[in-house]
Amino acid sequence: MINRVIFMTEFRRSFKPLLGWILGVGITMLLIILLYPLAKDIYQNLPTELLDFMEQFGGGLPDDVLEYFATEGAMIMQICGAIYASLLGYQTISREEREKTVDHIYVLPLSRTSFFFSKLIFVYVQIMLFSLGVSLLTALGFLIINDFARPGIFFLFMMGMNNVLLFMIASLGVALACFNKKAPKSMLALAIPLPLYVFYTLSTLTDKPIWKNFKYVTPFTFSDPIELLKSDFQFEWISFSIFLVLTVSLLVISFILYRKKEFVS
Repeated sequence: MINRVIFMTEFRRSFKPLLGWILGVGITMLLIILLYPLAKDIYQNLPTELLDFMEQFGGGLPDDVLEYFATEGAMIMQICGAIYASLLGYQTISREEREKTVDHIYVLPLSRTSFFFSKLIFVYVQIMLFSLGVSLLTALGFLIINDFARPGIFFLFMMGMNNVLLFMIASLGVALACFNKKAPKSMLALAIPLPLYVFYTLSTLTDKPIWKNFKYVTPFTFSDPIELLKSDFQFEWISFSIFLVLTVSLLVISFILYRKKEFVS
């Protein structure tokens, strides 16, 4: 079902962008970690009243470098990763129409099923490579400052639930490309991660039920690093279940649409 030629062709096309995203996000995380000793000194010298006020908004003194990473870096990493995943999913599925090479779909001795799943698996492999590269650069920062608290939890988060988030966002990008009869600009894929992050932010800034319930319609809720990197976190099963069902359903519909789609060069 998975075609090696399609997979490797996509990999060669996307290697430089992948490397650019890894270096851009990874070096940013590295620099944030390197600033931890300075940030720790600043926190310790702040007035108690100011620390109490910051604690109400989740910005109090971190207990260790991993909690500092969760507060100051991980959310930046997630929103950047979500943008990358959405663009990757959208661009990979719609590439032939955007590049006016749809003849490949009709000429190559491949079924639509093989074409679709080769591209989908490629997207997921790219996301795993992105997460691994960013994880290693971030871990390098921990090693440089000689303070790598709970490395097992760190890699479990980065390669586990964070990857699940990016897989889901990428799948929505794939679905968006399949639902479009034409292949508009790739920036349309930004309509996936940015509103979902806004919903998550709104749900955390208010106690009003109508806004608080937004947390159930965004995957940033169940993948919240501030919660997941705590030892006593409570997993958001409702948010996870809703988005898992949504993702699988959209992928099935996308596959059906892709098989029936009339491609226009």
